[in-house]
Amino acid sequence: MSTGDFSGLTEDGLKHLIEMMRASQSATSNQSQILQEFTKLSQYPDYPKYLLYIFTEMTQPQYADVRPVAGILLKKCVKDASETHLGLVRNYVLKCMADPFVLIRKTTASITTTIVARSGFVQWPALLPFLAQHLESNEQNVVVGAFQIFNLLCEDHSDLMDADLGGSIGRPLNVLIPLFIKHFTHPLEEVRKLAIQCVGQFLYIFPSALNMNMANYIAGLFHLATDPSVIVKKEVCKALTSITEVKIEYIEEQMPQVVKYFLAMTQDPEETLALSACEFWTAISTTNMCAEAVGPVLSELVPVLLNQMVYQDDDMALLAADDDETVPDEPKDIKPFVYMPKSKGEEEEDDDADEASEWGLRKSAASGLDNLSVIFEDSLLPILLPVIEQRLKSQDWKIRESAILTLGAISEGCGVGMKQHLNGIIPYLLELLKDPKPLVRSITCWSLSRYVYYVLKNQEVLTHMVNGMLHSMMDRNKKVQEAAVSALANVCDQARELMVPFLPSCVQCIVIAFGRYQAKNTFLLLDFLGSLAEAVGTELNHANYINHILPPVIGRWNALSDDDPQLLSLLNCVGYLAVSMSIGFQPYAVPVYQRCCKIIEMVLNNNMHDGFLTACLDLIAGLIEGLGSGIESLITNSNLLPLSIRCLADRRPSVQQSVLALLGDMSRCCPSCITPHLQHVMPLIIGHVSLDFISVCNNASWAIGELCIRISPQELDPYTPAIMQKLLALLCKERLNTQLRDNVAITLGRMGTANGQRIAPNLPEFIEPWVKAIRAMRKSDRSRESAIRGLFTLLAINPGAAMSCMPYIMSIAASWETSQTPTDITNTIGQVLHVFKAGAPAAYWTELKAATAPQEWDILQKNYNI
Repeated sequence: MSTGDFSGLTEDGLKHLIEMMRASQSATSNQSQILQEFTKLSQYPDYPKYLLYIFTEMTQPQYADVRPVAGILLKKCVKDASETHLGLVRNYVLKCMADPFVLIRKTTASITTTIVARSGFVQWPALLPFLAQHLESNEQNVVVGAFQIFNLLCEDHSDLMDADLGGSIGRPLNVLIPLFIKHFTHPLEEVRKLAIQCVGQFLYIFPSALNMNMANYIAGLFHLATDPSVIVKKEVCKALTSITEVKIEYIEEQMPQVVKYFLAMTQDPEETLALSACEFWTAISTTNMCAEAVGPVLSELVPVLLNQMVYQDDDMALLAADDDETVPDEPKDIKPFVYMPKSKGEEEEDDDADEASEWGLRKSAASGLDNLSVIFEDSLLPILLPVIEQRLKSQDWKIRESAILTLGAISEGCGVGMKQHLNGIIPYLLELLKDPKPLVRSITCWSLSRYVYYVLKNQEVLTHMVNGMLHSMMDRNKKVQEAAVSALANVCDQARELMVPFLPSCVQCIVIAFGRYQAKNTFLLLDFLGSLAEAVGTELNHANYINHILPPVIGRWNALSDDDPQLLSLLNCVGYLAVSMSIGFQPYAVPVYQRCCKIIEMVLNNNMHDGFLTACLDLIAGLIEGLGSGIESLITNSNLLPLSIRCLADRRPSVQQSVLALLGDMSRCCPSCITPHLQHVMPLIIGHVSLDFISVCNNASWAIGELCIRISPQELDPYTPAIMQKLLALLCKERLNTQLRDNVAITLGRMGTANGQRIAPNLPEFIEPWVKAIRAMRKSDRSRESAIRGLFTLLAINPGAAMSCMPYIMSIAASWETSQTPTDITNTIGQVLHVFKAGAPAAYWTELKAATAPQEWDILQKNYNI
């Protein structure tokens, strides 16, 4: 056995560890037992040293299979290794930088960046000079290995590399950026590729070292634009696209040539290169140079994009069987469900139905056309429509399919100009739902869903569209099922209550689909069901619907374990069902609630992924909203409040956001559950009224507003100064997020209503930004009532505060719909206006009338006789 740094290792120990590594790669081994054995081995003090020895010293061919495994295990070890072992790894790991095996070199880079993540560059001062020196080597493997490490370091630690590390290192990028650019001309294509990637990692933080070298950087990219290597040209395309996104001014003068270059590269027969080039069109569409730069080549570009939107003969999607619904999904086919916590008062963004499929040249071209249509709008149609019409008549179904994709892609940007054509296009698309080709049927579902806005006012056409999609839900092809159920979810999001007449058909199809769909489409089915429940509201609270929907949903609920990733989509769906079914969900509430509390505690105790935690918090909020005070006994007799307090202290914004929404709902529906815990809960909620995370701040402000009007002034009083300090700090911010500004204005109103005597003396300090915020709110916002009620409650106590901003107050008073709103507010507004008129000089009142819009003054005169 070796001596020196590796003394103490035994032959038997090495032999056993190598046997375990080989067993871990065998399909016939018991992986659970092997994992347990590795866990036991990792407890030995010299475990990292064994792994390092195998990885760096056992370079004989017979160990080629175990060295990569040792490297991967070593990477995990260095995160928690002792300083002694960490120093040993630093001393030896770079021996493998130039290893002849690519996998070993890549693992070396991975270990290196993991060490830097733990202890930075200061603890390893020789690293960067060592790597920079070896970039000048004449040995190919040495240069490539050094660049592979640099590439990972630049990706993972761009901020550290731009820092002043002091001593002989200084600011590493001052030396490294020019060195990377120098290697743009290296004879080895792999080195040229890595050099471009290294520099590109810094475009988004744009350090001074890059700024000083931008001219050379761009000149180097332009030189490589005609490189014979496809992989190098791909990197050039990616780099120029990134520059277009973040620093377009540096290539503004060359933009005509850049656009023509990307036009040519988008047509390249090498699909991966064409894909890299195609991303440029989406990038430039986000800049203010798009119309000027792309306009001159638009007539050339549009046919190019349309050609790239056609399925290729070797596309994997074409190889799928026509009727494949009975074929189980493979794990790689199932897209993980990413849970998004809910923010109170914010509108959710719609996801495109086609997003589930893999990204590629076809989708990139469609995305580029979609984004360009938003810029050029209807001016695109004279170029597009003749091509679309011609392609729809093609005998090649793949050409026809691309034309349907095009119709969907331009729906937003060219929507106005397309309206005159939709009376013919939509019936045509509805017929295509019966096309013999599954991919034509699936893209037709998606394209139709993009024009839902047009059919909402035409019940007959909407009926045909929904019925056609429901029929496609029952298709025997999984891609058609996927497209149909996703399209229907989009229809629900836009049609809302217009979906009520279709409830019987939707419920029937959903129940059948639960028995037929494979795993991936079942996720989407749950999303559709949740969207339907949200759209129709309590119309779903009928025994017939409940008795059909809940048995398969709860059956699936009972079949999944508490940590099964598939449970996430189910938690999300059940939350919407609980709200929509309201009291009809009562028979299922207890087991659902108890399981959610159990999962919340499990996640908190084991520091698990926050997705389960936020989903359970949101589901309980749904139960509270649906059942109201009927859930009080469940909350009172459980540990939900202590768990909620733990969640408030959690550092993850998603958890904070969800628990604040839950506490707001609890305050609104069953405040008696929260008031006994007020001294623990309220300070934590107030602490989250901070701009660190807008969604968290939004929910915290909303929760305070819900709580303060449901507790007594005496209970609220101790917290009033802290609440007001936080809210006023936000209110005085310029360019505050619109939704947050509205929530702050509403919460201030509720504070004024709840504790007016305490707040009114300070009204002059904040009335001006407050009334401006109220005046800017949408009149359709029902919560605006709380802001106006609080404003005039405070003005009734302190009318003198109105003097500085009376025109805004008059405008707000005129906007109040007296015929449809509580009379107490109307009376308070009238009293305040008359008090102010009585105390104001006649000349001022005359000036105020002149400054008020005539139609507003007429309303005030009519409603309040001023």
